[in-house]
Amino acid sequence: MKSSDPFNTMLDGIKSPTSVAIADRVRELTDEGNKIMRLQTGEPYFDTPRYIIDGTYQAMIAGMTHYSNSQGLPELRKAISEWYEDDYTVQVRPQEIMIFCGAVHALYCTLVAILNPGDEVVIPEPFWPQYGDISNISGAKVQRIDTSSDDGRLTLSAFENAISPKTKVLIISNPSNPSGLVYSEAEMEGFLELALKHDIFVLVDEVYSRLTYTDKFCSVFSLPNYKRYKENILYLNSFSKTFAMTGWRVGFAILPAVLIPKVLLISQNTITHVNSFCQVGAKVALEGRKENAAVFDNMLAVYKERYNKLIKLLSEKKVIFLHPEGAFYFFIHCGQSSTEFALNLLNKENIAVVPGSAYGEGFDQYYRMSYAVDQDSFDGFVEWISKC
Repeated sequence: MKSSDPFNTMLDGIKSPTSVAIADRVRELTDEGNKIMRLQTGEPYFDTPRYIIDGTYQAMIAGMTHYSNSQGLPELRKAISEWYEDDYTVQVRPQEIMIFCGAVHALYCTLVAILNPGDEVVIPEPFWPQYGDISNISGAKVQRIDTSSDDGRLTLSAFENAISPKTKVLIISNPSNPSGLVYSEAEMEGFLELALKHDIFVLVDEVYSRLTYTDKFCSVFSLPNYKRYKENILYLNSFSKTFAMTGWRVGFAILPAVLIPKVLLISQNTITHVNSFCQVGAKVALEGRKENAAVFDNMLAVYKERYNKLIKLLSEKKVIFLHPEGAFYFFIHCGQSSTEFALNLLNKENIAVVPGSAYGEGFDQYYRMSYAVDQDSFDGFVEWISKC
């Protein structure tokens, strides 16, 4: 290697997230014997339900430990197809479904497959950092929309003003990470109509779609005009949050059939395919979801109880926050540099949260906390807020 040669210049726009400093400090404090309230990680505290583990184990014993189909196990794609037909009464063909190593891999392969250098990707802040990072890796330019004056919500006029001849994709997280806001049927219809008019893809991330607390949430598959928009929708989801399977790394995309071969090329050249037995676990999760509905109802009940408690407490304390209606986060105003605030909170109170600057410069005075945590950590945060 020539040491004077520059490395991939498309990586120059990617900075180490401010959350890394928090993670490093968490490790240091833990090594020193401190018990940290880990509210910074977007992961259900619940273990994967036992029926999923048992079914996967039996499949491994039976020999499901070999190479698999690069697009994903046909039986898993069929199960997903039946899941969406059952829940949304729409027909999603198995050949339009592709399995990935988590939703982030689905995001990577999809964006790398469709973006060219110079394309523009429109993303409303606050947003999950990987949306912007992977767009930059693809050589595209990220067009950020500051939504701070609209309580973190993208408006149709703001989207329209951000469109240029180079706009290729709008990315929407519904429900949102980090804010937990959800978009209604009217809002999603508006975004998709405008995207259709300008021949723009809308990448819809519905990883938290099963974790909502309002009837306002509208999946793209529930839209009356879904078929009209279908060829412009790039849909991502995952088994991580709904089924408490974060470590299994199984995500999926539902894409226009014409894109599958291109996206498949990227996936084949990064991971070959998702672990065979993990895909079996996802299939088992779907097949047993109704029989084991009480398990998932309990998870959601715990989230909802904590959600209601925090809404009440933060409102009583007159703390400013973006009102969430889904996922398991609160995005809370701290009135100062979020990185300094998060480090002080960690050092003084042993509470770990994510600085809002990780999600957009317009939200530097916010921080994200997760309430999908162990009971002691949740109670500790509630106690701290109560004393503020």
